[in-house]
Amino acid sequence: MIGKYYVITDEKVIMARRLATINRKMKIKLDEDEMVSCGPDKVVKVTRKDIDFLRDKRNIERIPIANLYKTDQMSKWIMIAILIINFIILVRG
Repeated sequence: MIGKYYVITDEKVIMARRLATINRKMKIKLDEDEMVSCGPDKVVKVTRKDIDFLRDKRNIERIPIANLYKTDQMSKWIMIAILIINFIILVRG
């Protein structure tokens, strides 16, 4: 039997079938080894400081991916300028 994942905070208890669902709901990065087994279920109790740390951990992991897909706007503007200059030369010539 596959268990569920529980995160106990100061305000509420969050339950999900997958750890990825909890990470997405709370916008945190929680790993399997940070949780305690209670039978087939996994449980972790977090404070507000822990949640802030886990959110920072998630944001730090996302930085390299964001930089990978960052577009260069300067080359786009240079290409547009070259096209405009070529059009002017074509019309005048």
